[in-house]
Amino acid sequence: MVLVRSVFFLVLCFTLLSCGTIRFVQEERPEVIMRSKWHHIGWFGLVELSKPFSISENCRNGFSYVETNTSATQAALKALSHLWFFTYQPESVSVACFPENREEHQRVLASVTSDAGTHTLTVLKVKGEKALVQFSSSASLSDNQRIQLNGISEAVVKMARGHKAVIYTRGQKLEPNTVHTATLK
Repeated sequence: MVLVRSVFFLVLCFTLLSCGTIRFVQEERPEVIMRSKWHHIGWFGLVELSKPFSISENCRNGFSYVETNTSATQAALKALSHLWFFTYQPESVSVACFPENREEHQRVLASVTSDAGTHTLTVLKVKGEKALVQFSSSASLSDNQRIQLNGISEAVVKMARGHKAVIYTRGQKLEPNTVHTATLK
């Protein structure tokens, strides 16, 4: 029994040392969309149990980098599979894709440029010059507060409740399901 525990402990120690990340960089950009999945390999690394991760299918507009990662959970699964002489080798594959359309690009760019004075908001509903919006971060909003939106000169908060607010855009109409950056004044 002690021998079995010792062997299991040694296999576990050597397998946990196999945790790691490898990143292949093509072009660094801050505005990317991450897509990832587990990739399954078995039988001593000779058989792929899952389909290969196709970059051309997942990133139609190109990619910034590809990353392979073996987490502690995946390393523990490798260790357990060694006991049955199977050598299952799971790993995570992640791709940083460039946004495919203007709205996606705008949403990602807004989340990247968000800082203490700038907040990201999503337009939920529009009725004329009024829009129901939801802020992605906790912004300290008050009624009748002025905000500066990207692409719109100025807007006024008519009613704020938590992350949601009704804003009046003063002559300009917003589009539903768009993302904007807002600077509070």
